[in-house]
Amino acid sequence: MRKEISLALADFCRIDTSATREDLMMALSEATLIFPIAPPSEAGNMQLAFTSDEMGRPLLPGFTDRAHVLTWLPQGTDIAAASASGFLPALLSGPFVGLVINSKSETSVFVSREVIQMLVDGHLPSFSEADAELIQRW
Repeated sequence: MRKEISLALADFCRIDTSATREDLMMALSEATLIFPIAPPSEAGNMQLAFTSDEMGRPLLPGFTDRAHVLTWLPQGTDIAAASASGFLPALLSGPFVGLVINSKSETSVFVSREVIQMLVDGHLPSFSEADAELIQRW
């Protein structure tokens, strides 16, 4: 049975094992997440908001619900929901080094671009201790 993304995040954040990583990736591959969006451009195109890691590299923030968006950005923002089939390829088409799910929360997790590419290619990654940087608490 597949876990819902919020449950898989909580399990992974409680204990990081290859099994909780794999459950999280399976849930992510079927998830719908909420994304903060910047005001539309003059052409009316939607623009995803982004954040950066400590080295200044762009990260795509995604959230499981509006409450987690408000934890990250208390003043609120416009949002758009997207399924994995939409947001995973979108991340790869941009400059993002990864996805941060539920940033600034107890279940905040970073998923690297490499893992996102595997999911888009239809592969469920398997993990070892050496892969700790590919998915980690944020």
